[in-house]
Amino acid sequence: MSSDIFEVLTWKQARPLVKGSCDDELVQIIDRISPDDRYKLIRVRFPFGDKIVENGLLNFPVDKTKLLPLTDLKLSDFVKKNLTYLPVPLGIITKNHVEVYRENADKVFSLAINPHGFEFGIWEFCGSTTPYSIVSGARSLYMIPRISVAALHKKLRNKYGISSAVPQRLMNHWDVFKDLSRSSSFGESWCSEILFLTKDWFDRLKDKNISPDWLYLKSHIQQKGWEHSTIGRKRLVLDVLWQAIVHDLNCEGLKINPYVVDTFKHMIFVMLGMLPASAPFSGDEHLGPLNKLQEAYVDDYGLADYIPTIMMPSYFSMKEKLPVYYSLQNPTLLELSPRTKQITSNMDDLRELKFFTEHLVKESVNTDLNIDGCLLSELLQKISFHFFHGDQFAYGGIIKPTSKLPEQDLRFSYTKIPLNKAQFASNGAFIRGCVRLSLKSS
Repeated sequence: MSSDIFEVLTWKQARPLVKGSCDDELVQIIDRISPDDRYKLIRVRFPFGDKIVENGLLNFPVDKTKLLPLTDLKLSDFVKKNLTYLPVPLGIITKNHVEVYRENADKVFSLAINPHGFEFGIWEFCGSTTPYSIVSGARSLYMIPRISVAALHKKLRNKYGISSAVPQRLMNHWDVFKDLSRSSSFGESWCSEILFLTKDWFDRLKDKNISPDWLYLKSHIQQKGWEHSTIGRKRLVLDVLWQAIVHDLNCEGLKINPYVVDTFKHMIFVMLGMLPASAPFSGDEHLGPLNKLQEAYVDDYGLADYIPTIMMPSYFSMKEKLPVYYSLQNPTLLELSPRTKQITSNMDDLRELKFFTEHLVKESVNTDLNIDGCLLSELLQKISFHFFHGDQFAYGGIIKPTSKLPEQDLRFSYTKIPLNKAQFASNGAFIRGCVRLSLKSS
């Protein structure tokens, strides 16, 4: 069974999709089960920007432009019968990536980037509710040069027939990117693909008399649940660690802006690879049709004087040795209380964050605080922190000018479009007050 919206496959038909995108372990586990043709999988393609999960429910496509929650009566009987066993059914990502995030009126909080593999319905299978949304591609995308000139945005709207308003805030950039990608004039189709397991799989996995072969698959899903809960479990450890840090600060008579303390706490999660930060797009399109978006802004918006640098969500890794960036103009603190941040300038926050960071790096040598199997002192000694602001705010070696960013990280200059005189947009909002985290060896 198939349609323009989804395909129904057997494991034999779906196996090449999983084999080509996931680790061998999952394929071997299901091969060991050797499920017969009763155990169907539903292959669904989600165009860039589709909100796959929202308000705790999977959204399922009913046509090429419209999604409906699983509870909607307009969905076909086949979909309701086979996928409503969980609010978000079990699923395997087989093409491109998705972003897990939370959003309020003025901020987007990136929680995870899910690559290929068994990633959907894990929390729900383990009995938890879904406290997040999931989007096809990346939600946390930001253009470095200014793209809010009304006259130029009008040109873009007319060329592509979109209705998006001028993006006045960084978080609104994605709204325009999504609409551009849906335009018939865009000229490129991008989607993520997910294989959803039908109710027959779920019933067998929940069977009290489950066979050993099926038990391997159940254990694999439960292991994924354990991995998905990592940030919550480590947050408890960090809270204990943080109390010790605050105690030391109080003993030394240091009064640090709580907002700055919260920011550094968030940066520890980034250092540990538990939360994404940002990095410049450099050609890998697993998170969206970013080359084509750059092209649209150069050719049709008129951004020819500036390199169309796009920031995208990215994890810090001790292995890859590539820097990541955290923007104070676009803070993504999950725990920040609106009353915590004092009325200070971005520059004040940046300077205080630099002082606080250097103080912790120095003083942590005298502590035995352990996090993630590593002494805090050892972790901090491995990381370089560099602080950037607009050239007019540069302050010797303390705050570096943003114009230096592309000299030290060539990804900021990436574009496939030949641009002879284009400059790096060093006054871009995202980088005016940002921190670069990198390994000292790099």
